[in-house]
Amino acid sequence: MGLTAMEAMAVGVAVVGPICGELMEIVRHGHNGLLVDTHDEGAMLSAVSRLVNDRMLLERIQANAFEALAYSPVVSAFKILDCLFPRANQDVEGRGLQSGQDA
Repeated sequence: MGLTAMEAMAVGVAVVGPICGELMEIVRHGHNGLLVDTHDEGAMLSAVSRLVNDRMLLERIQANAFEALAYSPVVSAFKILDCLFPRANQDVEGRGLQSGQDA
């Protein structure tokens, strides 16, 4: 769920998810997403309705979500790995390898 949320945030999609697991490390409720109680069946609907009905909240969450990724430890780790092993990405991209193909 954490990677999916990060991908959504990176393209400006407001994230609504449960208060548990990796999502809690990425999303700050009301700032860059909305977190809901996993045991409250109506909480997800209520959170999505808030975003639909409050344009300012939606736009603020979208802007903050994108900005939050710049400081995410996971994103930072990927940036470091890319700096340390740039050729690994070039090899895969340069040869047109697709997922599941052998080098």
